[in-house]
Amino acid sequence: MEGILTMKPTLGFLSALLLAGLTPLPAAEFFVSPSGNDTDPGTEAKPLATVERARDAARQQGEAGRIVVRGGVYYWKQALTLEPQDSGLTIEAAKGEEVVISGGRVVNEWRPWRGEVLQSDLGRLDLPDGKFQQLYFEGRRQPLARVPNFDPEHPRIGGVLFNERLVEPGTKTKFGYRAGELDPAKWTHPERATMVFHDSLNYEQTWAPLKSVDAANRVLEAARGVYVLAPGCPYYVCGLLEELDAPGEWYVDPDSKTLYFWPPSGVPKRDSVIVPALSSLFVLQGDAKAGKFVENIRITGLALRDCRGRTIDVKAARHCAVTACDLRNVGTGVYLGDDTHACRVAGCDMTQTLGDGVSILGTSTDHSRVSDHVVDNNYIGDFGWGHIHNRCGGVYMHRCSRCRVTHNHIHDGPRYAIGMDVGNDCEIAWNHCHHVNLTTCDTSIIEAATALDWRFPIEEQVERNRRFNGNNVVHHNLLHDSGGYGPGRGGKFEFPHYSWGIYLDLACSGWRIHDNIVWNTVLGGFMLNAGLDNTVENNVFVGGKQNQVQFNPWPKYPMSGHRCERNIISYEGGAASLYTVRQITTDTCRFSSNLIHCAGGPPRIAGIPRGATQKNWDEWLAMGQDRGSVLADPKFVNAAARDYRLQPNSPALQLGIRSVDLRGAGNYASPERRTWPRPEMEVLREPADYQPALTIEPQQPALRTYEDYALGESERGAAVGAEAGVSSVAVTDETSASGKHSLKISDGAGQKPSYFPYITYPLEMAEGCLCAGFDLRVEPGAQVVYEWRDDPYKYNLGPRLAVDAQGWLTANNKRLLRLPYSKWVRFDIVCALGPKAIGTYELTIRLPDAAPQHFANLACAPEFKILNCVVIMAPANGPSVYYLDNVEFKREKKT
Repeated sequence: MEGILTMKPTLGFLSALLLAGLTPLPAAEFFVSPSGNDTDPGTEAKPLATVERARDAARQQGEAGRIVVRGGVYYWKQALTLEPQDSGLTIEAAKGEEVVISGGRVVNEWRPWRGEVLQSDLGRLDLPDGKFQQLYFEGRRQPLARVPNFDPEHPRIGGVLFNERLVEPGTKTKFGYRAGELDPAKWTHPERATMVFHDSLNYEQTWAPLKSVDAANRVLEAARGVYVLAPGCPYYVCGLLEELDAPGEWYVDPDSKTLYFWPPSGVPKRDSVIVPALSSLFVLQGDAKAGKFVENIRITGLALRDCRGRTIDVKAARHCAVTACDLRNVGTGVYLGDDTHACRVAGCDMTQTLGDGVSILGTSTDHSRVSDHVVDNNYIGDFGWGHIHNRCGGVYMHRCSRCRVTHNHIHDGPRYAIGMDVGNDCEIAWNHCHHVNLTTCDTSIIEAATALDWRFPIEEQVERNRRFNGNNVVHHNLLHDSGGYGPGRGGKFEFPHYSWGIYLDLACSGWRIHDNIVWNTVLGGFMLNAGLDNTVENNVFVGGKQNQVQFNPWPKYPMSGHRCERNIISYEGGAASLYTVRQITTDTCRFSSNLIHCAGGPPRIAGIPRGATQKNWDEWLAMGQDRGSVLADPKFVNAAARDYRLQPNSPALQLGIRSVDLRGAGNYASPERRTWPRPEMEVLREPADYQPALTIEPQQPALRTYEDYALGESERGAAVGAEAGVSSVAVTDETSASGKHSLKISDGAGQKPSYFPYITYPLEMAEGCLCAGFDLRVEPGAQVVYEWRDDPYKYNLGPRLAVDAQGWLTANNKRLLRLPYSKWVRFDIVCALGPKAIGTYELTIRLPDAAPQHFANLACAPEFKILNCVVIMAPANGPSVYYLDNVEFKREKKT
């Protein structure tokens, strides 16, 4: 009305109302309903039809409002954008009502195509394009038409082919297939296909367009790859109409905009097939440069579905919250990007995501742009079904500070449960995480990494690392079944494989790891790569298949000041080691006051320099380690039921070890919790055996003839160093001492380091006698070094043979004879180890068309008593070649 003064209810105005005994007016409230109308006022009696219109109405009010969404299914045409002017807005589901917001499009109009396959015209749907990678039938994702078909009994790692051979040395993209495995001739649009594959390192699963098909040579080439391939690497091809041959499979023709689908159960019911259209459902976007942030937005109680990317995409926002929501069939659940601070994701359920459940990702090196977030009490299960990077997690953080990840239940994902790269002053606590790393290896349940910046001097890097990458804590987490999928011996992929419980990688420093319980791992409850001043204390590590705790140096990265103390480590023994350590001193890491229970007898430590490989606890103590530690039964309350609390008479208590009670780990009852109690969903899992072998298996086969290797394949069961495009180690059929194959070592100019290429065969022996041999063929200019070491780095040398560029052979610097070029020569070495080692060995050489020559009592280092590895190198600094065949390692007792 004209002449009437209007004003916003400022803080002073509200205070005046309170002083006057009056109640301030409630915030504006708008209702939304599937039966509403956007021309109505948005009252409970006359609700609006869209949340977008309700947001606009709240903006017109000029004050923080509340949008109540009534029960029903809403198919949004576009994401809802919330800006600084929307600060203070709450969007919530009506109490007790199920609100589903979908970014998808329903496909209802079907007609027959071929057999059981139906087709539908997508042109009538409001889709931005036909590039969606998911189709949902009755709420479950369905497989894109593929070869081989999806295997429901092995949903994560089944339904694959295996690379038949190494097509060319060093390739990251070319796969060979066997006759009859594929029929590319029937593919009318191979350019639309996608290859999904695992490489030889398998840090991630690669999705790449199919670049080319060479049917004559049975080769597929992907458009890109990350790491080198090897024979046996798994892969499949999808996105081909001609491969639509199983229930559940689908394909979309981008030209005709036609969808083809084989329904799993007859003609689909109405609204049962959905394809994602939107990238996001909510976008919170402020302007940090202008100092304008989205603040105090609250999204609660909603079921969010069917979008391709970040369901809730947050940037330049502060004090916002996502609570009690159910997110499924989406790309990423919640994304907190640059310039976000003090936001909260709590009480949500997330499943069937393509990537992370929650991503917290910053870009600033001092972590000032992302800070103080809380991820609490969420259930994140069966996640990461899409094209994941090698840092995928239920919760994943990068370049952030003071973030807290607490009381989450996370399980069944392709890589980490919780991962953090480069962050400071963060807390990861009271989470229950298990059955992860289902498709990758060299991984853990909780992982962190901090890569130093080599643009700066090492002293400055260390100081920056302390300031910006330290003071993080991991405590009171319940972690088990670490998984891992990757190439085992002979290159065959296996599960579980190469995984830990907690893994601090690449110079993490200043971390404190305490009061965690970890069981069922492959390589142990804890692993550290380099770094400074980390503390591992009062944890319970149980049942590592191969090892329990590992401390590892890393080239270029400093390592010192670590402590591993007052932990309980309990395992079966057998072939499993207690610790794996390398170059460990009490300055780099001090072990003390641990309670150790090895059910199979005295514990074994792997990696002690020049130490015995079995029952070497006394040698470990002589190094000044594990002072005050005890070998005893910890007396758990009920280990069979995974109750690892301590009985009152536990000897661990006398060491100052506290009983760890994690019955409160994981989700808890809260008004913010989406569902309570929150039962764990049923997930079909791969069988996993975490029991250690009874005895240590031979680390190397007795004989390698290379006849079962593929052409171009590198050495198996060994560490191989080669520089792509300069040097290589690969099986060839150019020549052989017997059979058709041999191992070709090709050197080149400018190798860094100069000893490339090399082969290191891990081979631990502390007693008995080893008979080792090989056939060698040197070409002009080749240089060869073959040596036995008692430690990989700081070693005493056992037998050492060297061939110089003129073909002269020396044995531990004693010249013996000159080798003929381009001829096969046989070498056999016999050397005693352990108590019978006397600093000498025997050598037999068989030149072509000549009687064997025997050299007795050849001298090696008198201190050489045990064997850690056998190393073969090519120290030439120019183009040269030599060949190996019939490489032999045979254990015998010396008579």
